Amino acid sequence: MRLPTRRALLTALGAGAAGALAGCQTATDSREPPVGSLGFKNRHRLPHTLGVELTDTAGSDQGRQPVESTVSLRPGEAVFVPSVFTEETTYTLSFTVDGDPPEREDARTMAFEPYGKDDSWVSLVVEDTGAFSWYDVSTRADGGYDL
Repeated sequence: MRLPTRRALLTALGAGAAGALAGCQTATDSREPPVGSLGFKNRHRLPHTLGVELTDTAGSDQGRQPVESTVSLRPGEAVFVPSVFTEETTYTLSFTVDGDPPEREDARTMAFEPYGKDDSWVSLVVEDTGAFSWYDVSTRADGGYDL
């Protein structure tokens, strides 16, 4: 499987951020998010910058450069980027909050398989306590999911 290029990931994240700023994409849309999407949410009272790095893809060529991007969020802000991960493979993702790894070791990385048992997307959240969490959200979740 091919690792998405840095340009493709940055383009997808940039388009999502521009759409969110223009009010085109909202975190509470009643439609199911597309498989392989990526959501960012800051529930904390302070602004934060969330970083995501695609460090590996199952079956990818060895020696490829990691792909990374960051999103700066004001308190209460959410950005949703549809269909970032399009291959039927397992992605290894690493995260940062304000440039540093999350405090909880189990929140620093995840293996994400968008087309696995349940089609899913990833939600990255700074909780109201300031703690970072990630969620692998099924697109088949009853009642939807609010970023």
